[in-house]
Amino acid sequence: MGTPAIQPSLKTIQAEHREWIAHNFPGETDHQAVFGMVEELGELAHHLLKREQGIRGGDNPEYHDAEIRDACADLVIFMMTVADNEGFDLMDAILEAWDTVKRRDWVKFPVDGVTE
Repeated sequence: MGTPAIQPSLKTIQAEHREWIAHNFPGETDHQAVFGMVEELGELAHHLLKREQGIRGGDNPEYHDAEIRDACADLVIFMMTVADNEGFDLMDAILEAWDTVKRRDWVKFPVDGVTE
């Protein structure tokens, strides 16, 4: 068994993405990136629905699985544009949000997740 490949961090990918955007789509605005996210969210919804219905992928559910995975990844890629335009590191924002979300217990505190 070989040595596992080292995976880049989201911070590294965001830096690479910043350069890629500057070259390919200079001046891309937040609303253009958000429209891209809406498009990808539509693709995600489409493939979740069609996989559940068992249509438009023939007898190959792996087709929808691959498209769902791709749409999720593309959503994050578009989010990096917004993060860069707004001047923050997406991974830092995710960690901050997760630190808040993971403290919520909706089973124990169904009104707001944190208080009785």
